[in-house]
Amino acid sequence: MPRRKYGRLQKTVESPPSDNCSRCRAGKHCPISSHPGYVIPAEREWQGPESVDKRGNKKNPAKK
Repeated sequence: MPRRKYGRLQKTVESPPSDNCSRCRAGKHCPISSHPGYVIPAEREWQGPESVDKRGNKKNPAKK
């Protein structure tokens, strides 16, 4: 059923099936966690560090 939000008619969108998702078919990252394109490793030897620390030397360290 369509809903109204701020006076405009909002259409409900269903998630596409995993076999017909355009992002999964293109080999890109898909934001839907149940799709196979959600976890796509990089196609290179070095895939980046496991974790990245935040930059310690910031402009205003007192402001958090």
